[in-house]
Amino acid sequence: MPEEISDRNEVRAQIADGGWTILWGDVLDEADVITLAAAIPTGTVAGWVAEQVAVQVQEFSQSFADVSEDIIHQATEYLKGLLGGNQSGEADIDGVGAKAGFATYHRKLKLWKFKIPLPNNYQPYIGLRVTRPLPPKGSKATIEPVAPVVPVAPAEPVAPTEPTGPAVPEEPIPTVPVEPPAPEPEPQPAPEEPDDNKSRKKWWNWRWK
Repeated sequence: MPEEISDRNEVRAQIADGGWTILWGDVLDEADVITLAAAIPTGTVAGWVAEQVAVQVQEFSQSFADVSEDIIHQATEYLKGLLGGNQSGEADIDGVGAKAGFATYHRKLKLWKFKIPLPNNYQPYIGLRVTRPLPPKGSKATIEPVAPVVPVAPAEPVAPTEPTGPAVPEEPIPTVPVEPPAPEPEPQPAPEEPDDNKSRKKWWNWRWK
């Protein structure tokens, strides 16, 4: 029986490694990759961030009510910006790690002893982790980039750009001389046909001499 195999579990484990809590979006194929922004509704991000921070600060003997509201706000806006712009990136916000990205799953179809490559699947995600005690309520948050923000999938096809280097002069196309056509031969007059009367007259003249 044919069996589909992929590295999905390994990829997801690698993304979550380091204490990250991951919210996964819809699995997309290559034809749907442009619709990445719709795979995780941005309206759910604020509630998810607040919930995760409330759970994870307990490891540092903190209460969510005592945590700076600006940290929650900045983490929420950072993730919403990445999702809305089809981008990936990672930042640290005073102890709250926030990241978004695009998991790629490589698939193959196993048929007997053969493995046939299949189109990749993709899955957007956002991640959050609390790495240290957070500043108290009323504190202003500061954002430190950890990984650069890069586009994941362009929303529109990118138009080709004109070359910026110096123009290269075009080489002239070599011309091949064309010989004039040979003149047509002039028509020759047709040979005269023998006149039987003249021959007969000469014969009579010779006979009577």
